[in-house]
Amino acid sequence: MSTQHSLLVLVFRIRRLIVEKKLKGRETIMWGRLKGDKAATSSSKIKTSGYPSISDDANQMWVTMAETIRKVAKETLGELTGKPRVYKELWWWNKEVQKKLNDKNRRFKELMACTEEKDRIQKKERYKEAKQEAKKAVVEAKSRAFKAFYQKLDTKEGEKYIFKLAKARSRQRKDLGTMRGLTKEIRQTSAIQRTQVHGSFSGITTVEVREAIKKMEGFKVVGPDNIPIEVWRGLGEEGIHWLTKLFHAILRSSKMLEEWRVSTIIPLFKNKGNA
Repeated sequence: MSTQHSLLVLVFRIRRLIVEKKLKGRETIMWGRLKGDKAATSSSKIKTSGYPSISDDANQMWVTMAETIRKVAKETLGELTGKPRVYKELWWWNKEVQKKLNDKNRRFKELMACTEEKDRIQKKERYKEAKQEAKKAVVEAKSRAFKAFYQKLDTKEGEKYIFKLAKARSRQRKDLGTMRGLTKEIRQTSAIQRTQVHGSFSGITTVEVREAIKKMEGFKVVGPDNIPIEVWRGLGEEGIHWLTKLFHAILRSSKMLEEWRVSTIIPLFKNKGNA
């Protein structure tokens, strides 16, 4: 390095407080309250607000309707702000693991509260030991739990459990195949209608939409659009007719809605290969 240049060292830290503020800014609609009188009130307010008019811009139709639903839900059901709840797999949890983790947390608090350099070095070592012990306890607890689970699968009870899983999986594949066949048929029908008829066409019927809504499982975690299936069930026939018109607008434009392009994917480790 020449003498004309000076070495500049930049040290920056990402403060945890900033991350926490961002997390606290997230708003969650309390969809669990969508029952009884509140469900009826929400549906009534949505209907009073009116359904978006039918147009060739399916994306704008959906955005307007979704914003109305979310606005009414916030007013009627309320919303939560704060850190998102993290659900952990704890079926293998036991008292030994709890004790080790409590000890680790206690050591960490002692380390953070310590200001003396000599004591801090000693407390840091104790925290590392407690952390390793907690990690070891978690691994051992998981190993024992999975070993017992696999041994259970070798019994008659385990065979029944596997049979139930296989039956449920077969039903899912059958439903998926039906949906794919229906989608293919709809595409073929809509293509024929577009070539033969100028203007509106009937690619999807209200009966199909009604049956699809009826078959969908309720009280599931909402997706990125933050609208559960219970909302559409509460809107009744009016909601079904509007959704049918929305699907027709999508088929006419041959464009998927922008909000429907986003999804949340959670990978699940099945104890095969490298996690």
